[in-house]
Amino acid sequence: VIQQIQPGGQSNDEAIWAMVVLNRAEADDVPLLLEGMDGASKLALNWLRGAIQTALDKGEMPERQILDYFNDHSRSQMGRLMAFELLAAHDESFAKKTIPGLIDDPSLPLRHMGVTNWIDKAEEAEAADAIGMLGYVLTKARDVEQAGNIAEMLAEHGLQVDLQKQLGAIGQWQIVGPFDNTDEAGFDVAYGPEKDPANIDTDATYEDSKSGEPVSWIAHNTLSSSGVVDVNEILGNEKGAIAYAFAEFESAEDQDVEIRIGCINANRVWVNGVEVINNEIYHVGMQADQFSGATKLVEGKNTILFKVCQNEQEQAWAQNWMFQLRVCDASGKAVMPVPPAAGPEE
Repeated sequence: VIQQIQPGGQSNDEAIWAMVVLNRAEADDVPLLLEGMDGASKLALNWLRGAIQTALDKGEMPERQILDYFNDHSRSQMGRLMAFELLAAHDESFAKKTIPGLIDDPSLPLRHMGVTNWIDKAEEAEAADAIGMLGYVLTKARDVEQAGNIAEMLAEHGLQVDLQKQLGAIGQWQIVGPFDNTDEAGFDVAYGPEKDPANIDTDATYEDSKSGEPVSWIAHNTLSSSGVVDVNEILGNEKGAIAYAFAEFESAEDQDVEIRIGCINANRVWVNGVEVINNEIYHVGMQADQFSGATKLVEGKNTILFKVCQNEQEQAWAQNWMFQLRVCDASGKAVMPVPPAAGPEE
């Protein structure tokens, strides 16, 4: 019952009753409660953490069973994080001997700790050693902000990093618009580029623009290190408007990937004509990997179409019209496109 709890009150009455039952658990039941974290919603994880703490107040912690759970990489990322925290609080030496090895952990919160540990070591090392350590740990980072911090540290040592490439962020786009989104009514309207999202012709012009005048694709290469595209810079500070962004991705093989985006505006994303992301929300903030969708790339050319919808709010914080997108595997590791073929030698 607790696993199914969701924000907004759905199933909460049953969950309150279930918590009464779970709060009767003893310390020996903690491994079972940790197992309950597998597949639980974000809100349910918080409820289960409370039940675990209550159980531990009643007796001795079953360290061996919790360690078994922590060592099982198939378990919940957040469950394993809590197991780590319990073990570290119980034995101060556990964290010291465990954290360095977390740099390759599949759990992103635990991997973040491992990467941070190496960054701290690099800060204390001589310059030559620090560069080598930072270069190594950059290949292990999966958190976008953390990777950016490492790149900044390398820049301080005189080594520039192509962070877009490191993150798998797409920086080269074709942009077209604006199309109408008055009263936020355009989110589900299939304007010209969206009518056949698998087959975009970047030489095409569209008559169904917001102004009624033909609009054409504009090539844009963002200079943002993390791949952020500011649509205002390209199309002007339009309100109640929609822009489309198009990119191609050359894949070396058929493969499963995640499309991860950051976008402060309502958004939709299609890969090879199949919608993988859909969020009709406005101005809730923007961060890397804010939304994601799993999809498949085929060997050779793949198409990505991004719909970015701006509303008509006039507040200063509502003026941003921007997005970023990266292609990665389930762990957050960048999936690289096939490099373009070199031109003929002069």
